[in-house]
Amino acid sequence: MENKYFKTKNISYILLALLFLISFLLIPQKIYSDDDGEDEIINGFISAIESTNENTILSITDNNGVIYDIIITSDTVLGLDNAVGERWIDRFSNDINESIKRLNDQQNMLSPITILHHSKYAHSITTKNSENLKTNLNYLFIVFALAWLSFFGYLIYLSRRLLNIKEEIKLLKSK
Repeated sequence: MENKYFKTKNISYILLALLFLISFLLIPQKIYSDDDGEDEIINGFISAIESTNENTILSITDNNGVIYDIIITSDTVLGLDNAVGERWIDRFSNDINESIKRLNDQQNMLSPITILHHSKYAHSITTKNSENLKTNLNYLFIVFALAWLSFFGYLIYLSRRLLNIKEEIKLLKSK
């Protein structure tokens, strides 16, 4: 009887070890050794712009009051709207003075911007798109459901009305 218990215990340990081994194999590994994380998105306002000979640093304040210092590289893509709503898209290195002027305009307008960055180096800076896809889909679903409910409600109303008219016709014919 002890041998049976001993074998069951060994099998359970082996299965547990295999489970842990499989779970560690399924954990995604870092692709690059110098990679210290994924790209991050920051939504906020430009609180300061520091431009030196070496680089340009944006200080971004998010809605929680946290300040991020983001370095703009020559490969940073800017997609900024002006006060009229016209979109300006360009690389920072193509016209640095125009890019800084557009960023100053965004700061003066207190426009919310979205920055995609990796370890404090900006990949793209765009005027924040305030549309929320989940909210839009929920709204669309609600409108769709209400349209179908009103359609079937109208069909039920017409069918009952038709039954009432048929009953009245039968009553009139029977008289």
